[in-house]
Amino acid sequence: IESASYTLTISPDITWDLTPAEEETQRRANAGELGGFMERLGEAMAGEARADTAWNEKPPTEAEAEKMQADSDRLADRINARMDREGLAANYEKILEEELERRSRERGEKPLTPEEEAMRAEWIDEMNQAAAEAVKNPDPEIEAEMATKHPVARRAADLAVRLMQATTARAWLPAEASSEHPVADLVSSTMSAGAKFAGALNGQSWPPAVNFCAGKIVRLKRARDYLDDALRAAEACGEQKLTDAGWLAGVQRELHELTHAGDELIGELRTRLGRGFD
Repeated sequence: IESASYTLTISPDITWDLTPAEEETQRRANAGELGGFMERLGEAMAGEARADTAWNEKPPTEAEAEKMQADSDRLADRINARMDREGLAANYEKILEEELERRSRERGEKPLTPEEEAMRAEWIDEMNQAAAEAVKNPDPEIEAEMATKHPVARRAADLAVRLMQATTARAWLPAEASSEHPVADLVSSTMSAGAKFAGALNGQSWPPAVNFCAGKIVRLKRARDYLDDALRAAEACGEQKLTDAGWLAGVQRELHELTHAGDELIGELRTRLGRGFD
């Protein structure tokens, strides 16, 4: 889940339908329930960020951020798998709570004491109230920052939309094709890269505070992986003559440019992280 950012998502199904889990998330957002859900998710992520030192004494390293992201991905995969099995009637928050408890047991963590449970419930209630107040009386400065779109993320999103529009308009994807078809792979990989760029770059000023550098590096590395997938798909499109050669050459050029831009941002963040709080 990419919060406070413009994201593009795509299902493995080439008809571009949302998965049941994505539909449930969208339904909750539309119903104004996303605030409470995000607070519970924030609680989960806060658990990931525990360390022996205080948060402001030492920023997370890139390796630590990779571990946190992998654990977060496993949690999301489990939740999505249950949503797919149990259908749209499933209680998303109940599933989230159960999976968090399952993860705690696997880690050998001690159950919360009644006092800790009460403190957590109070904190969640306070955060939900704060979220509701923020929606009711938004801060113009915060709203403006949240609406910020980084140029690289905007370019990635624009390319993804143009790819989907062009391949649909020119009927380059046969109706019977699977999600592994090179044209489908080209579009979906580019859209996934756009989502990762958006999550890493949008919704805040740049450069970010040093505490957030490692997490953003991880997201940008994921974006690069998707761009590599898109480039391989583009190469297959060319070999099999599935699209217009001139159009495809332009797409490959833009993908390479995005890869280079992402690498530069990663380098900038690594330099910033290396300096720490100095």
